[in-house]
Amino acid sequence: SNPLFQNAAFGVNSVNISNNALTDVYTSNGTNPASGSSCPVLTCTCTGGGIQTNGTATGAITIGGGNTKVCGTVTSGVGSTSGTISNSGTITGTPATQTATQNVAVTTPTLPAGCTNITAAITALNNQATLIADPTKTCFFATGAISLNNGQRLQFPLGSSFYVTGSLSTGNNSYMYSTSYAPADLIIYGTATATSIDFSNNAYIYAGVYAPTATITINNNGTFFGAVVGQTVNISNNGMIHYDTNMINIPGTVSSYKNYAWNQVQ
Repeated sequence: SNPLFQNAAFGVNSVNISNNALTDVYTSNGTNPASGSSCPVLTCTCTGGGIQTNGTATGAITIGGGNTKVCGTVTSGVGSTSGTISNSGTITGTPATQTATQNVAVTTPTLPAGCTNITAAITALNNQATLIADPTKTCFFATGAISLNNGQRLQFPLGSSFYVTGSLSTGNNSYMYSTSYAPADLIIYGTATATSIDFSNNAYIYAGVYAPTATITINNNGTFFGAVVGQTVNISNNGMIHYDTNMINIPGTVSSYKNYAWNQVQ
């Protein structure tokens, strides 16, 4: 089947990038790539990645000015017109824009039986504290409006999945990552009731996000390593997606895993 994450950003309806936002490419190798567009530990390049939508309406893909840059090809849905892609930024792909010959099939994730609800554990997390998932478990979920702020961190073992049934927001130097810092080792799924996933205000996320019913926002210096799939994807105000080339190896099926337990580290 087709890979689950073929692009840095895929929006079922639209993708909007503006105000110094960036998508580029790197390859994870078990090292923390650190922060910022310069990728000081791992080398970021401008080959591949790209953005795509199934949308065909005017402006379904909008790339704003202010040094906004998309590394890779920009692709709109079958039946697009010349106005579907609106570009006043920089696109490096060849061809720079194209219309899909076949729209991307999307499956809405469902919460597997046996996952553990850790909503209360996340809500109780202290500022600057780290929630460490039990390395013997591999699935958990959260309900309602979940937020991470003020240096809070969620650390997961390899091969983890986190199901969001409402909304998720991260900001103010918060982190979500697996022990390998490889995005493919932490997949965040949005179920049919997921509405929004927001990575902003100096948040650092190392994951794949597959939430085809939700609006995904990366802005205000939010830095995302991996790839995202949402209903609408908005990247702005120095928001960045560093697409990990290893994401192409994740098959195009929605996975389910086992349970998580957790420990809080002060």
